Amino acid sequence: MNNNVKEKLKLLFETYTRKLPERIQHLVDLWRDLKKDFSEKKLTDFHREAHSLGGSSATYGYHALSQAA
Repeated sequence: MNNNVKEKLKLLFETYTRKLPERIQHLVDLWRDLKKDFSEKKLTDFHREAHSLGGSSATYGYHALSQAA
């Protein structure tokens, strides 16, 4: 793998890692809102976000987070 590709992958990983706390907080907020005022749409939104976070976190090597999501 050439250095240009390595640098791009490193930047992707760093960007994902930097935004991770915000994504986790968003999931927490969705869960709180779902518990407070249940609806199918809110459940779908929560499920979609959890599924997305689970898949992407595994891709970036955050396997414990992937399992939790």
